[in-house]
Amino acid sequence: MPPTPWSELAPLLEEERAFVYGFGGYGLELRGGTLVTNERIAVPSFNFVQDLRLTPGRLAGFLERALDHYFQRAIRPELRVRESTVPLVRGVLEQLGFRERAEPRTVHRRRAGHRDDPASSQLEVRVARPQELARVEEFWTAEGSSDRAEFHRALDVALAHPAAEEEWLPILAFDRSGPVSSALAHRLHGTWGIHGLATRPAARGRGAASLTLLGTIAQCLPEPPRPVALWADSDRLRPRLERLGFEELARYCIFTLPPEAELAAPPVAPTPGPRWRPPRGSG
Repeated sequence: MPPTPWSELAPLLEEERAFVYGFGGYGLELRGGTLVTNERIAVPSFNFVQDLRLTPGRLAGFLERALDHYFQRAIRPELRVRESTVPLVRGVLEQLGFRERAEPRTVHRRRAGHRDDPASSQLEVRVARPQELARVEEFWTAEGSSDRAEFHRALDVALAHPAAEEEWLPILAFDRSGPVSSALAHRLHGTWGIHGLATRPAARGRGAASLTLLGTIAQCLPEPPRPVALWADSDRLRPRLERLGFEELARYCIFTLPPEAELAAPPVAPTPGPRWRPPRGSG
């Protein structure tokens, strides 16, 4: 697959960062990648190095700063490394205790002008009402967890007071038994991202996620049609997404720390000091 032009990929990455920022996160941009951080919801999906791409001379310094940033906060980050960069960084990351996940993470964009088959759906897909937000949260967090309380607070604020150029739509899909699938649609400027598309275990294998995705695009997102992005954590979804009108734009190999790994970077050898000095004033 030829590399996607940065002008096409950048809005999708920006929207993904803004989604995390909406839940109380922030980003620290370094040369070679952005450190996306959410100290309130300390899970890898909200704490990751986005789009890691480095040259050999910058690798050690970047990793030192990035890991120190997360380790000081007792956070185990997820490193999302472009496939072209993986041969360069794999050995170093493994020395630091990181392990590569079996499957990559891919980002897909809905093809402009795609038309879906007008097949009737057995699901009712719509924007959740305010009194139904607890049902959306059930798909994201465990009942009684501290993450759920924080997720609820952040989502409530995002819906009531969205930032400029942002829009949030909590989505629920219902069958006769009740809600079976959910997602969060988020817009930044002109780009929509569909996040957290999930189905209850009892309803899996019957196309509920696909119907929810199509229903979200056709019935919940406002016109005119805009770019729609979706992230996938399994290559098995690629053929299905292609049938639904999505094309893959980029793929990232994911490196994570196992639970037993110590949150500490190895000591850095002393340096001889700066090799340049700012010019002195003439006075």
